[in-house]
Amino acid sequence: MLYELFRWIHIISYLLWLCAFGGSLAYGIRIYLAEDLSDLCNLIHIERLVTKWGHILGVGGIIVSGWMLSVISQGPQWGWFDIQLYPWLALKQLLFLIILILITIDLLRSKVLAQWMRANKNGQVGIVKKWKGAYRFSFTVYLLVVISTLLGWFKPGLTTFG
Repeated sequence: MLYELFRWIHIISYLLWLCAFGGSLAYGIRIYLAEDLSDLCNLIHIERLVTKWGHILGVGGIIVSGWMLSVISQGPQWGWFDIQLYPWLALKQLLFLIILILITIDLLRSKVLAQWMRANKNGQVGIVKKWKGAYRFSFTVYLLVVISTLLGWFKPGLTTFG
């Protein structure tokens, strides 16, 4: 029972993260189409919030549930798993570590963007240019999340190392 609870928290965390990706894409399209500066700033603010909370909820849920799945005595005993037996999980863990590093950078970049936007409300071209850089970075993180999700879903039989 406890294993299933944390397994579902793990799955729901990934789904929330993927939903944030969808929200980020939707707002990204609206930002590209926006013409009014006040609308543009508001849309950028919302897109950055969606991305920020998607990252926080996704990573937080995955770290807590993943840790619990590895230490509880129910279900598969992943613990310190054998990389030879589970190469897909090893790749997933490596991707997650890379994602954590990139999210830290992304959240800092979003904070700098928000400060810059507050200071330069009249520079639409500059705002869009800075947002595009932050958005591309977030998009890369989201693509890694999609790859990680697919690895977890399909558990491919990757060739063993060595």
